[in-house]
Amino acid sequence: MSKKIVAVLGGLALLMTTASVVLATDNGPAEIKLDFNGKSKAVAGFKHHEHQKRNGDCKVCHHKAKEGEPMKACKTCHQEKKGEAPAIKDAYHDKCKGCHQKEKKGPTKCEDCHGK
Repeated sequence: MSKKIVAVLGGLALLMTTASVVLATDNGPAEIKLDFNGKSKAVAGFKHHEHQKRNGDCKVCHHKAKEGEPMKACKTCHQEKKGEAPAIKDAYHDKCKGCHQKEKKGPTKCEDCHGK
């Protein structure tokens, strides 16, 4: 076999392996309903898969994730009461709204996320 054929076959094998790993990965739900533990405004919709594609790195949001462990929901650490982590409402507003303002795209007004 020529070196070109071996290189192409090796590249295809690598591509197939990578694709199978990506397809087997659990990317969580396509859309998530963000709530504030029953307080304040209405539940906000969050297009999880769209944000995954855009960000490329789950740790942008799941900043405390440990390698090899499943991702946890925001409410796992961010409870309503203040403690080590900011309250859930503050965490959502800081991370979500803050990113939208920084990137100059995405909703930033209350009714944009929570409805009217």
